[in-house]
Amino acid sequence: MSTEVNQDKHPENAGRITKSDAYPEWAKKFRDSKDAAFYVLDIDYKITDQRDAAWSIRSYPCTGIGGFLTPTLPLSSYYPALLSRLKEGDTFLDIGCFIGHDLRQLVFDGAPSDALYGVDIVSHWDVGYDMFRDRDRFQAHFIEADILDGGDTNVELRALKGKVECLKKVVGLMDVRGQGKTGKTPVVMGIQVGSLPMHEAPFGDKVSDWHDEESFRRMWDEVGRETGTEGWSVECRWREWEDVGYLRKEVEYLGEKARMLQFVVTRAP
Repeated sequence: MSTEVNQDKHPENAGRITKSDAYPEWAKKFRDSKDAAFYVLDIDYKITDQRDAAWSIRSYPCTGIGGFLTPTLPLSSYYPALLSRLKEGDTFLDIGCFIGHDLRQLVFDGAPSDALYGVDIVSHWDVGYDMFRDRDRFQAHFIEADILDGGDTNVELRALKGKVECLKKVVGLMDVRGQGKTGKTPVVMGIQVGSLPMHEAPFGDKVSDWHDEESFRRMWDEVGRETGTEGWSVECRWREWEDVGYLRKEVEYLGEKARMLQFVVTRAP
């Protein structure tokens, strides 16, 4: 399909493709009709149904807000490199995978789904199948486990030690001692709530560190010393709430200091 740039009507858009210019010919025939099989009349209702199904399993704030509708993994500067590595045979573990929305974004962008693993403390996996309707073709592997116990009590997690090159982490720490045993550059990437400046915040019956950039780097220095894996390189940056699909009013309960901290952590093998 060829697309021409309309420069006469909109001289300010000279050299750029406008929305009207880019309208696919095959889609134009549906503009004035709602008879297409892929037009869902109650789309908001269906999404709310899936949100409520997830909410009944575990009432997370990000579930109530609908944070799973915005995959955050593509926001990472490492995302293109991650895709290339997965296409070349590397494996990826999504810690705190929820319904698997980030994993499905990887598949949509060309990664093989059988190279993907997801782990969460409780299973929302069937909600993901119901929402995306891909039970027959989405081949990522799900493990229900608590990674904060080290994974030593879970046979499936133990089997992954030393075999996973790429990780996405949303909260807590994982055992990094096996990273790099594949002879490839290990990477830990993700996005989580931070604070400027860093402070401690209640997390259930525990206390969680809400990091700023400096404290996050210090943490990884400590991880390196304690695990004998010194040399982690840390890249992190702040993200606006709107970047991850939240409205500011939806996260006011976190306080004025709360921010979203995105990070990429790598180490030479």
